[in-house]
Amino acid sequence: GSAFKGMLDTTNPLAFGMKEQIYSLKFGDDGLVPNTDFQTVGYYVKDADDVLASGYASDENKEKAAGMAFAAVENMGSGKVVFLLDNTQYRMFWVGPSRMVQNAVMLLPGM
Repeated sequence: GSAFKGMLDTTNPLAFGMKEQIYSLKFGDDGLVPNTDFQTVGYYVKDADDVLASGYASDENKEKAAGMAFAAVENMGSGKVVFLLDNTQYRMFWVGPSRMVQNAVMLLPGM
């Protein structure tokens, strides 16, 4: 995997207690195209030349990832669906991103 630079919408409860800039370990080329159907909470920086923080990614994959969402929340019925595309708890390498799982379980159900 490679470390990609991301940004968080810290006004969303999913990102409560986190900083705006985050690093996320990415193992594939998946990503959500931000749209109005869900609330984008985390997205990779939009500049393909700046998105890779560490590791290797092809130019094509950096282009694909730039600006894509990796964390989102969608209202569904009386609940919410949380999308976390990257493994936020991989080997607990970075403690920061794992907080999104805690926030999803503890904060979002009551909102």
